Amino acid sequence: MTDKDPMSFKSDNDRRAIVRQRVHYRMDVCENSEALFGCLLDISTTGMRVLCSEDVDVLNVSKLRIRLPLWLELGPEIRVEGRFVWCKAMARQRVEAGFSFGALKERERTVLEHLIQRLSQAADEDGFETVSLEAPLVLGSNP
Repeated sequence: MTDKDPMSFKSDNDRRAIVRQRVHYRMDVCENSEALFGCLLDISTTGMRVLCSEDVDVLNVSKLRIRLPLWLELGPEIRVEGRFVWCKAMARQRVEAGFSFGALKERERTVLEHLIQRLSQAADEDGFETVSLEAPLVLGSNP
């Protein structure tokens, strides 16, 4: 994949046209009756990087349901479609993976923008570069 390919992921923000908000976000991921557990490492309006306990299905289209914390006042969840575009084995039998959002509806894009803004504000207020949240991300084939 090239640097101009919207489906490509870079872990280094210096090589990205769109800045990612770093965040630790507890998630429960369910796909085809299997449960994965991990955390969201960073997010932007084009995709996200996650740490999972199992391999992810790379390149196949997946539908995500992201449950949002109530304190963000952004609604209970957003639904996005996209694909995991890369996967890398990590220590302790974990997998880091990049998920690229497909075409977002205006509502989902707006919610993602507000989510990123509020996470950034919370990190600034707390003096942390990373924000910790307790809310799940659910991956499934059901809309």
